[in-house]
Amino acid sequence: MGIPKSVARLVSFAALAVACGPSGPTNELRYAAAMFTCGPVDQPATLIVLAREPIRSAQVPDDAVRVTILEPVDTLAGRTWHIGDQAGAFYLVGGDGQVSATTGSVTVTHVDATKRVDGGVNLLFSSWMLVTEFSAPWIETGVRCG
Repeated sequence: MGIPKSVARLVSFAALAVACGPSGPTNELRYAAAMFTCGPVDQPATLIVLAREPIRSAQVPDDAVRVTILEPVDTLAGRTWHIGDQAGAFYLVGGDGQVSATTGSVTVTHVDATKRVDGGVNLLFSSWMLVTEFSAPWIETGVRCG
């Protein structure tokens, strides 16, 4: 007894969705960084950036996925946030348009003494899915809230 064609097609589509990002494979987003940012009501938050190129400063590349968690970095370890519930994610398109994740989650497994943030994301955007792990070194931004 084999796998029904409809199930095989669904599995193939899901594999393609996980493997492909906005302009190609999501494995192109293999670099990460974490940094301090401010939330919508000026509260401390953490920004995790996933990019195609190394991130060496607080200047985030336009073609990066940005994940914001409305918590300071020292409270993140061992927790998961769902998009829309104290976390959000978006991707800039062409430098002037923004595509937000419609659903998904971000999990932080560990934060070390240097504030390196380890974890993973499972994010669904309008036409693609990003599922990847990250190890994001901390970058000082000089940003202050309030």
